[in-house]
Amino acid sequence: MTLLSTSYVTLLDACKNGDPIDVKILIGSGYNADNAVALEWLCKRGFHESVELLLKNGCDADNAYALLESCERNEHQCVSLLITHGCNVKNEVALLVACAEGHLACAELLIKNGCEANSSIALNAACGNGHLSCAKLLISNGCKTNYNGALKWAIHNGAMNCANFLISEKGDLTLTQLTAIKADRASRQSSKTLAPTY
Repeated sequence: MTLLSTSYVTLLDACKNGDPIDVKILIGSGYNADNAVALEWLCKRGFHESVELLLKNGCDADNAYALLESCERNEHQCVSLLITHGCNVKNEVALLVACAEGHLACAELLIKNGCEANSSIALNAACGNGHLSCAKLLISNGCKTNYNGALKWAIHNGAMNCANFLISEKGDLTLTQLTAIKADRASRQSSKTLAPTY
């Protein structure tokens, strides 16, 4: 659907459609492209062509919510556009979201462009959800955190691929520690608790 068949009241209305032709026409007719809500909407839905139009026409790319939405939905093209246009990627929450969801391409973009990989929270989320590729990415890029929390999450949630990887990376985990973690998991399964305690 284009402006020829639809009239829009705001740029946000056009962005909800996601059609870059509509967005371009509205910007060309004087609508202000610096619209954070429109940018967030487009990133959330992966309308990267329209995201690029907003950014090229003055929309502020340093929008943490747009970055989070893009990472959560694995919209790596939108993440890349935001970064290219100046989004601050030193955002541990964006990396946490990307790793928790297993969105390796987004996590790689964040780290490549300056996001600190030494995040125990992101490692815990990656391992707890069984996202081995994200765990490997974090560790290979300098995550030197205590692996016990991540190991506990991995074992608790049955992500043995991540648990075995962490054990191989951190060879000093004792049998006593592993036994305690397994016992904790067994007791939590019997009481149906969702998250491990630290």
